[in-house]
Amino acid sequence: QEIALAGPAASAQAEISGMAWFRDNLILLPQFPKRISTAGDGALLAIPRQRLLDYFQGKDTQPILPVEIPILTGGIEKEMLIFEGFEAIAFQDNRVYLAIEGRSGVNMMGYLVRGEVSADLSEIRLEAKSLTANPPQARQQNRTDEAILVAGGKLLTFFESNGAQANPGSYASVFDLNLQAQGKLDIPPVEYRLTDATP
Repeated sequence: QEIALAGPAASAQAEISGMAWFRDNLILLPQFPKRISTAGDGALLAIPRQRLLDYFQGKDTQPILPVEIPILTGGIEKEMLIFEGFEAIAFQDNRVYLAIEGRSGVNMMGYLVRGEVSADLSEIRLEAKSLTANPPQARQQNRTDEAILVAGGKLLTFFESNGAQANPGSYASVFDLNLQAQGKLDIPPVEYRLTDATP
């Protein structure tokens, strides 16, 4: 069922690259938060669960206008040679985890960062010192880990390309919730681009 959106979320330039539930709000992650808002370092977008339910049940079928949540990045974009945007989002309690795509010269490089969500969902503040390199499994143009999730007290990240020929021996990278590497978890081949995941 198509869900009609309004405001910045309806613009192609929002480039929504991920989404995840934070309590009773569906959070939408723009690849470049600055493109949709001048607040903070840009904004993420939130849709209350009840508003979605009302839409599905036909109680309110007007296009949904998501609420803007300012994000404060702490300048992490300047910590990498080329910043190519936020790719994935996950939550654990009041903590947020984001996957970032960047470049180190001609080579792709993935990054992870964590942050805190204010209790009233009025802002998201990233911890610049938590920025962690997450090298891609294979050297492919415009490919890094573009899906993440928190499960079993761990953060799992997934490379975008996991086809049997494109990336034989594919795996999920495992981190603890402080972004310390914890090894790998074998996954079966997936013959399409993997760009988001949910618990």
